Amino acid sequence: MAPACNKMRRCIPRQSIIRATLCEFRMPRPRKPLEETGDALRSPVVGETSAVGGVAAVDRAIAILETLSKAKDPQSLAALARSTGLYKSTLLRLLASLIHARLVHIQPDDGRYRLGSAVTDLARAYERHLDLRRIVQGPLDRLAAATGESASFFVREGDSRVSIARAEGIQEVRGVSTAGMPLPLDRGAAGRVLSRSDWHRPVDAETLIVATFGERVPELAGIAVPVLGPNSRLIGSVGLAGTVVRFSEDANRIRMNKALLECGRELTVEFGGDVTPFDDALALQSDAPAMTSRKPRKRS
Repeated sequence: MAPACNKMRRCIPRQSIIRATLCEFRMPRPRKPLEETGDALRSPVVGETSAVGGVAAVDRAIAILETLSKAKDPQSLAALARSTGLYKSTLLRLLASLIHARLVHIQPDDGRYRLGSAVTDLARAYERHLDLRRIVQGPLDRLAAATGESASFFVREGDSRVSIARAEGIQEVRGVSTAGMPLPLDRGAAGRVLSRSDWHRPVDAETLIVATFGERVPELAGIAVPVLGPNSRLIGSVGLAGTVVRFSEDANRIRMNKALLECGRELTVEFGGDVTPFDDALALQSDAPAMTSRKPRKRS
């Protein structure tokens, strides 16, 4: 038998034997988009490691929701796989659970995925549990302490604006308003912020701060920025008010602009909004002497 086996082996090309051996012992190459780092799972969609000791499946489901929330259009399965670094088979199992919970919706016409109606329900529940005054008071106190000017947080009510929280400045001459008192939308920096309806569009960093001089009271000036929530929805406006003289000085304006932007950014983070416009505006502070949207008006 041995001579016959040797004869048969000689009939088989050597390259075929080598190729078959390599295929038999070839190890599968690891998938690059997802990699283990200690106890945490790193996914390119998040850009950082997930919580140590957490549940990997939950982290992956959250990565899917984050991808869909940032996408401008519904996403195909292939697009989700590229963005999250997850296998399509894994995505399909996770998506089945998310669809069942109405957190994700699959479009019947093209099979693409988008956020589901339950996301809106969660957002409404989140808002119901918010205590706006408690959330904004701390940042307002720090803003007033940093600038010496009076700081207020306004929300829109119909055709008026109402201050729901306020921190008094230390200046002897300053603007005084009462929380809950309606003020006009068409006059004053905070009113102009609240009357704008285009905050959901890309915001130009140079126009993020609205400044007015002598619009409501001739001797007073104000600067204000929006506070944004999810999908750049306008939550309210945080602003500073003081005398036209103090707000006209470049050194004071630069200092107040920076403090106001930092406060607006802090509150936008608290309400779940995109802080990119605030980061861009803060970066401009080192390039521009002062950010203004309106120059002081001459009083006749």
